[in-house]
Amino acid sequence: MLLQSSCMVNNDPSKMKMSLFEPVCWIDTFKHDNKVNTFKIVSYLVDHYQNTAAYEHRIDSFVCTIPDSTWLVYDECNIQIYKKSKHTNNEHIKKEPRALYRYSQENDFLYQYRWMKGSYYSKISMKGKLFYQNIICEPVRKSE
Repeated sequence: MLLQSSCMVNNDPSKMKMSLFEPVCWIDTFKHDNKVNTFKIVSYLVDHYQNTAAYEHRIDSFVCTIPDSTWLVYDECNIQIYKKSKHTNNEHIKKEPRALYRYSQENDFLYQYRWMKGSYYSKISMKGKLFYQNIICEPVRKSE
């Protein structure tokens, strides 16, 4: 009889689901040295997340598919990834907006990916504050 460990069964990143984290998406402008800068933040929730290299690689691959030609109008664009939990989800944050800063930022904020003027710039792992530049996404190109 063949037995599988529950860890092996659950360690399948294809079970992971990504959904837009709507309360944490916005576009803003700010003025610096008489220049108006624009930035965009798009956030996603990861359901069924586990802290393994396979899950991280799957998230990296997903993130690289998001930028499109509309990103070229912004000075900076960020993609933020949060682990979905009972406190970090669209419904709860809409009802309790303070939970984003009181709980989600500290406990469920996983990664931030950054583009500057359409080119991939960096990835930050929020746990341990690790900075990566080795996740290579293609530069954003104008649509034809």
